[in-house]
Amino acid sequence: RRAYFHAPVRRKVYVELCKEDQVAGKCGRLNQSMYGTRDAAQNWECQYSQFMEENGFKRGEAVPCVFFNVNKNVRVTVHGDDFTVTGPESELEWLRRELAKVYVIKSDILGPESHLKQQMRILNRILTWGTEGIEYEADQRHAELIVRDLGFNSKSNPVGTPGTKVKYTEEDMELLTKELSTLYRANAARAN
Repeated sequence: RRAYFHAPVRRKVYVELCKEDQVAGKCGRLNQSMYGTRDAAQNWECQYSQFMEENGFKRGEAVPCVFFNVNKNVRVTVHGDDFTVTGPESELEWLRRELAKVYVIKSDILGPESHLKQQMRILNRILTWGTEGIEYEADQRHAELIVRDLGFNSKSNPVGTPGTKVKYTEEDMELLTKELSTLYRANAARAN
């Protein structure tokens, strides 16, 4: 929680003091990163990367927010201040203890045993541990936003066949306007 506050600043950053602390001609100099400052996310990345490396993790070469500890068989993916970790339960507990020494954390473990969570939400996606493996349900808000952007509403009727077989010629097609092109790309990316 409040991950950026755990990251020391790496350059001099000055801020206007809040009203109750204001003194004419004075401002504040940050010691820790603060949300809304330009380099807060980069400072946090440096902070958690240093923590991971000190605990035996190797940073991914292609994706710098992925870490692997070969001795513990633990893999970590970081998205902002959300850590998603896979590995043996005993090693997940080890990492939880190490993280809790430095950060204020909230964590759960998904797994087949009754003392573990059978379902959890990660980045607004629902993961469920089932008999056939892990089920992954995408963030429902994305579907709702696509439906809204395409002009459908609650009274729209679904169709059994999502497409039709129609031959179009180049004369039948017209180029999208800049606005519709932007809307198309945004919704295609959201659907991905």
